Amino acid sequence: MKIYMVQCQLNSDLKKYHTEISERVNKEFPDAYIIPSTHVTLEYPFITEDYSKMRNILVSVTRTLPKSPVHVRSVGGFPFEIVYLGAQLDAALHTFRRQLSLQEGNLIERKSTFGGNNYTPHVTVARVGSPQRYDQVREYVKRDLESRYPNGFRCLADNITIISHEEGDITGPWCVEEQVTLKEKA
Repeated sequence: MKIYMVQCQLNSDLKKYHTEISERVNKEFPDAYIIPSTHVTLEYPFITEDYSKMRNILVSVTRTLPKSPVHVRSVGGFPFEIVYLGAQLDAALHTFRRQLSLQEGNLIERKSTFGGNNYTPHVTVARVGSPQRYDQVREYVKRDLESRYPNGFRCLADNITIISHEEGDITGPWCVEEQVTLKEKA
């Protein structure tokens, strides 16, 4: 069975920085698992019994969503596992997220969810394995971001992407199932 996630890929200077800092973290902390994709997760991993229905509804709702600004300017984490760049989403993306989360509306019919229910918009840099390593990686990324880009990054979410991988292989490769380009603002 496949596990799905909904995200928006981010480009611009943020993608270049994310790639650079990920490579440096990997060199400095070889035991950290690097996340190569520059994206903000909009819906945490889930399983659906009817991918086709979920996909059709998701694509339909997404086609009305305008390209939306995202501001990435801080460093945080989910102790003691994930180090990330904090992201601020605009109102359109928050509304879209709430629509995705309405289980009663059957937008996404879940059998099971992973990752918890608290949503924090972020761009993951690395997954780390110990509390000591977590603190070291988080401080390393924080010092780097604050010294090189004190104002962070302003970018545009210009697509919504559904990705998947096989259940039980959480660190395995994710495959793009569908990518919808967001419309220009009116």
